[in-house]
Amino acid sequence: MDKIYPAGPAAFPAELTRASVSYRRSAWLAMFGLAGFGVVYMGLTGFFRLFSDIRG
Repeated sequence: MDKIYPAGPAAFPAELTRASVSYRRSAWLAMFGLAGFGVVYMGLTGFFRLFSDIRG
């Protein structure tokens, strides 16, 4: 029961684990989009909270 998985490869090419430029760009754009969504969401939350008190 000690060997559930076979042994991994002893050597593999470095390019196999390196992220491509287009993948990194997409990942950064996704993170900026997520951060932008958070900023807009919090801004609208504050805006509606501020102006909901005026009307009663």
